[in-house]
Amino acid sequence: MYIIYKSKQRMSIAFLSIYFLVFIVSLFFLKNNFNYLWLAILVLDIFVVINFFYLTFKVTSVGLEFGFGIFKRLIKKEYIDSVYIDNSVGNFFGLGIISRVKKFAFIAKRGDGLSIKLKDGVTFFVSSDEAENILNIIKKEKYV
Repeated sequence: MYIIYKSKQRMSIAFLSIYFLVFIVSLFFLKNNFNYLWLAILVLDIFVVINFFYLTFKVTSVGLEFGFGIFKRLIKKEYIDSVYIDNSVGNFFGLGIISRVKKFAFIAKRGDGLSIKLKDGVTFFVSSDEAENILNIIKKEKYV
């Protein structure tokens, strides 16, 4: 498997600022009164920030790969029915990984992205700053 195209989108700073605030508060309580609960919250917070800092999207020779940190999804090109540019506003509310019945979203920022519909009816939405460019590459590689 080789990478044809790769893009990264940074998570919204407003969303990540919540986790930075939790980090500071848990560090304060951990310093003043050591407790394993605050240590666990601190470690969990660091894990979340590291994994949700960037949303990556790759077009590879095998298919499409996208996700946050260790939470990735690989879709082989045989299973893709259609890909089109869509907008997260009105379709999904929130940031991160969102799940509904046969719909999944990987959203780092509100706005445009790609909707990937599979042959079995499952739809994935992936936010991207370069949605049009990625769609052109997908069409050029004849995935749809």
